[in-house]
Amino acid sequence: MPDKMFKKLAEKETYTPEEKRYIMNMLNVKRLINEKMNDKFNRTRKYTQAEKNDILKELNKRRINTEKMKRAAEKRIGNKKIYIFKNKKFYKLAEMDQEYYMSLETYEKLTSHRKIVSLYYKIFGELRKKDFLVKVESYSDKIFISNDILRVHYRQYRFEDA
Repeated sequence: MPDKMFKKLAEKETYTPEEKRYIMNMLNVKRLINEKMNDKFNRTRKYTQAEKNDILKELNKRRINTEKMKRAAEKRIGNKKIYIFKNKKFYKLAEMDQEYYMSLETYEKLTSHRKIVSLYYKIFGELRKKDFLVKVESYSDKIFISNDILRVHYRQYRFEDA
């Protein structure tokens, strides 16, 4: 019965006050059920020694990965030339088809997840931007850039040395 009434209500565009109360009650019941389910899973419990070891291994993997990312980042930006345009600092990407620049703020936000980033290039002394798909990896000191956002094909680039 409630399912039939709910289907009838889904087809309507305007509701009577009684129908509105019914919908609100149904949504509240669903919310309460979800909260009870979440409470069951979120309770603290005692872990076995094997589970504790698995958790510690996972935490250690994450720590090692962040250390690798930091070391790769130091290699990527250590001893690199910084350009300043309009009071903003940029790194110049070497070996690209055109002279592209990445701002320091943009670089600091890069992760191993791909991200659409604006890179800058100069035309007649003026900076213009173009969007690229960019990511960094913990195993490499280079930056992975895809010229085409839709058809992903990464090439490795580095910043210009000082």
